[in-house]
Amino acid sequence: MNELYKLILNVQEIVKANNMFLQSFEQRIAAMEQKIAAMEKNMVLEIPDSEPYTPGAEENQM
Repeated sequence: MNELYKLILNVQEIVKANNMFLQSFEQRIAAMEQKIAAMEKNMVLEIPDSEPYTPGAEENQM
């Protein structure tokens, strides 16, 4: 019985450590998501003036 108790305590410690790791990992992911969202707000897509794309137009220019 004593060995089983020690085993359960070891498993409990492993679970605690695993949960702490996962929580820190989730916090880092959340921070990255916030940074990405902030970067996306500041991004501007610049499309140069050009003629509209017409499929097959390249072939007609020959």
